[in-house]
Parts: sequence; C-alpha cells; structure tokens
Amino acid sequence: YLQEDGHVLIDAHIIECKLAQENSDHLNKAHIQIESGLRHLMNVFCPREENTVNKFDQRYWWAQIQRLVASKSSVPAKKQSLVTYALEQLGEGTYTICWQAMVVAYWIDKNESVYELIQQWDFFFRDRQVSIDVICAGVGIIAHICKGDESVKLPCTDETLCFPKDQEVKKTYTPNIENDIDNGAPDTDESVAADPVEDTDVFSEVDKDEAKQEQDDSVSSEQSNENEADVSKTEPIPSTEEQEPASPVSNKIPARIFLGTTIGNIQRDVYWEFGHDKLSNRHILIFGRSGVGKTYAIQSILMEFAHQQQHSAIVDYTSGFLKSQLESEFNDIVHPKGHIVKRTPLPINPFRRQRMIIEDFEDIEDSYSVAGRVTSVFTSVYSSFGDQQKSILHKVIEQGIDNFGDNYDFGKLLEDLENDGSANATAVANKLTPLGRANLFQGEDNDSWQAIYTDPSSMVNILQLAGLSRDLSKMATEFILWDLYDYASNQGSKDRPLPMVLDEIQNLDHRSDSPLDKFIREGRKFGLSAILATQTLSNLSNEAQDRLFNASHKLFFRPADTELKEYAKILSDATSDSVNVWKEKLVSLNKGECYSLGPSFNPNTGKLEEKAFPIQITAMPERLVRWTD
Repeated sequence: YLQEDGHVLIDAHIIECKLAQENSDHLNKAHIQIESGLRHLMNVFCPREENTVNKFDQRYWWAQIQRLVASKSSVPAKKQSLVTYALEQLGEGTYTICWQAMVVAYWIDKNESVYELIQQWDFFFRDRQVSIDVICAGVGIIAHICKGDESVKLPCTDETLCFPKDQEVKKTYTPNIENDIDNGAPDTDESVAADPVEDTDVFSEVDKDEAKQEQDDSVSSEQSNENEADVSKTEPIPSTEEQEPASPVSNKIPARIFLGTTIGNIQRDVYWEFGHDKLSNRHILIFGRSGVGKTYAIQSILMEFAHQQQHSAIVDYTSGFLKSQLESEFNDIVHPKGHIVKRTPLPINPFRRQRMIIEDFEDIEDSYSVAGRVTSVFTSVYSSFGDQQKSILHKVIEQGIDNFGDNYDFGKLLEDLENDGSANATAVANKLTPLGRANLFQGEDNDSWQAIYTDPSSMVNILQLAGLSRDLSKMATEFILWDLYDYASNQGSKDRPLPMVLDEIQNLDHRSDSPLDKFIREGRKFGLSAILATQTLSNLSNEAQDRLFNASHKLFFRPADTELKEYAKILSDATSDSVNVWKEKLVSLNKGECYSLGPSFNPNTGKLEEKAFPIQITAMPERLVRWTD
C-alpha cells in the first residue's frame, strides 16, 4: 500500500500448512517451522534502522522486496514520480512491514467442513509479541471449496507485528485471507504472501493471483522433495538477534557453539569456544564407532552455526549427508543446498598453478610443483604405483603444463600418457582412465568458494560425491581440499571462518604436506575450520595421529573395542585419570553421549581451562526451544 508520505506499507502473512491424520506432533512440528520462518524472515526483511549497523546482505533482501513490488505494478502517468520515489525508498530499506502468521492443519481423518480457530501461540521477537493463529479443518472443507459454492474465509485474527520506518506507524489496512479455488495455493507446506502497497490509482491493474504466486516463489521457504537425493531447497535460518555471547569475540565470528549438557546431578552447558581469541585453532575432532551419534553431533553443530549466521560446507564422500540420511529437523530448519558432482562437474581445475600473495609479492607455482601436487593425490589413492610409474606421471604432467598452462586437463593427460608408448605410461593411463571418463571437473570458477561461504539462500552447502567409486570420490575430495586451501590462503582471513566438514577422515591422505595436513597446521591464519570425524585411529601413523590431536576440541563417543585403548590413552594424557579408568568411562557411554575435551570458558576467571566433561548431545528440537527462550 502506498502511504500518503510516499513510502510503502507491506502486509506479510506467513502460513504453515499440514495435511495429515490428526496428531499433535504435526502441530508441534509446524510450531517449530513457523517460528523459525518468522524469525528468519523478520530478520532479513527488517527495514533500515537508525543507529544500527545493518548486516552485509541486507541490501540484497531490500532489493528482493523492491523487485517483487515493481515487477507487478502498473503505474498511471500522474503517479509515476511518486511511485518511483517509493520504489527507490524500498531498495534503501525505508518502508514499513507488518507481519501476521498462522498454521492451518487439514485432518484427513476428520470430515468437518468449516475452519476452526483452536488456539494461538505467543511469538516473541526483539522484546515484542504477536500471536500465531492455529486453525484446523477436516477434508470436508476441501470438497466445499472445490465445489465453488462460495469463498471460505479463514478465521484469522488481525493482530500484527510491525517494523516501521519510524517510531509511530498507523496501520490503515487489514487483509482478508481467503481460501477458494481461484486463489491457487502453492504446492508447499509453507508460503509467505507479501502484499504490495496498493491504492486504486497506482497498483489497480496488478494481477493479484499471479503476483501472489510469484511472491510465493520468491520469498517463501519451500519443503524439499523427500524422494530426491540432493537437498537443494532453502529454508529459513533462525536469526541471532537474541543470543548473547558469553566470552569476548569479534562480532563476525560465532562466539561459542553449544554442544550439550553434562551428564550427572550437576548440569552445565558445554560449548565449543569457537570464537575465543585464545583458542589455538578452530578445529574439532569427533571420535567414535559407527552408530553412536557422530553425524547427529555434526548436524547439531552446523545448526548452531546457521543460527549464528555462519556459513559452512560439507564434502560428502561417504553418502552420509544425503537428504534421506539427515535428521528431519536439520532439513526443515537448515535446508542445505546439495551439489551432485556426478551430475554437475566441480568448477575446479586441478592443474591450475596455485598462487599465494606474500605481502606485495605474488608467488606462482611452477609446473614442477603442480605436477608433484597432482601426482601426490594419485599416489595417495593408488598405492600400487611404483617409483617408475610415479616418475613418468610426474614428467608427463610437468610437460603438459609447460605446453598448455592452465588449459591442461585429464583428457590431455591420458592422451599424453598413451602417446608416450612405454609400459609404465600405459599402466598409469589404464589406472586413470576412469577418472578421465568421470568428467568430475569443468572450467574453473574463481568465485565458487566465495559463493558457497556467502550464499544468501543457504547456510550449508554440500558437495555430494554420491554415486562415485571409492577411488574417484577420494581423488575428488583431495582436489577439492587443495582448491579450498588455495582459495583460503589467498582470500581467507582468521576473522572470517570457513568451516568444512570431513567425515571418515581415516580414508584421506594424512601425509605431510597433504591438504588435510595444511588445514590442521596452517588453517587458523586463513580462517579454515575443520570439523573432522573418524571411527578409527589404528590405521594412521603416529605422526598423523599427533597432527589430528592438535585440534583444539575433541568429542569422544563410544569407540570400537579395537580402538578403546587408543581413545583412553588420549584422554588419560590430558587428564589425571588412568587409562583403565578411561576405558571404563568410554564403554559406559550410550548413544548420543560423549566426552567433550577442550578449552572451556570459565566466567569467574575469564579464561579458558582445559576440561573433560561427559555430555549428552542436545537433541535438535530442544535446541530450537533454547533459541526461542
């Protein structure tokens, strides 16, 4: 609605729908989802506030509102200047937006043909309150609507929560939410309708039905298709407005990541002190046998990151982060974006000369170093390569880069190996043929990592290697890590975290100067933060184990019997208890329980203290409740 002062008033109504047999669990889930949606959308679509530093992406969201209104507006000539001014103000965040919300449940085991307002939930945001209407009906209402006898109005209240462009705004219009056959509700569980300011002269020719569908497509958070392997939709991310960090930290970095609550009579919350300036690094290492809760803990950590507006990424070479494998709350709240590598090749060139800026000097890899790096990845996967085969591979790659530069690729490599004609070159070509045919890489995109770690539509991006053989997925992972390390070393900063999840790390390359080695040793100064998980340590060298133990925080779930002694020794070295005592403690852990070992912030001293706590990883629904308390 166009106000008299030339500014825009937007009425936004977010609706969560459920179609199922009557069950309070569906309403509980809807409660979580709609509160999360409200919290996120109110945050990103908040108008400009005086004396407040707006988030870096706020202009993006203002532009979306501006586009939404402008694309469906018909403007008479006499109003052109006024509307142009109003649209300019929209793009600058100068507008008023009023929010309403409701949950509508259709119970398929009921026959009621009328809507009933059964209750209201109180929702609090920035010390302000609005009620969420909860409306239920049976399948009879659907038949009634489809017959077209008459429009069926939802019995919603007119209570709103407004964010004005100034301190006092008088609301002049209350929309009627109707549900009839002509309105064409979108095929999603949740929709947001943001109705543009409208008067009879300025916006009179807007096609309301078409506008509402486009708005739903543009602004709404959609439920992902449960049958798809990738998770490519976007859901609201809870805001960080009400969290107060307990330890001093830059406001760009999550202060602390909530892990769980201690087990026992005296309970306390335990955190990964992620943003504390005295932390040696931002790596966390998670031990434990299969099925004890490691993946659940990782998802919980990523949810906490998302809650604090911190982007993260996952390289999934174990298929452990397919949508079907993830917790429903994680999908409903975070909705990570999946990138199926088998379908869309990675924007990475493994043969590109990596660059590093050292003060004002640009250090560029020579062809010999690139050949050594690429050969190292191949030999980490194919341990059967002999010295002569390694030598011929290194020579051919070096010559290829000298001849073609950054245009060298796996197709040219295989061709060069075949043209060499030697038995060793042929044997190497035969080994690498599956990689060449897999077409895992395409022309590089220098901004791909920047896009992942600033993605306005998703806080979690997954590079999904499902469907690839073990060897191909391992090689792809190593090249991904090299590329991320190159990006971080050139554009990263210790003040801009780049969290990366790597599961089953016992299968990766742990040799000195491997990308994982560089992540752990040098990652902090470039912002790299590794979230690592493993079932076993016994197949790793002592040097590799020592390197992993440098992670500042560790979670010990119940280990396999073959790993019990190793885990107990690590904990014994860090505490005053003996190995045998730790063995007993570890075998007593149940699913979801672990020992948290790492720096713990003591509010009395203001310092970090190395502590080991037995904790229960807090369930995701409980985390959502904590965020709203």
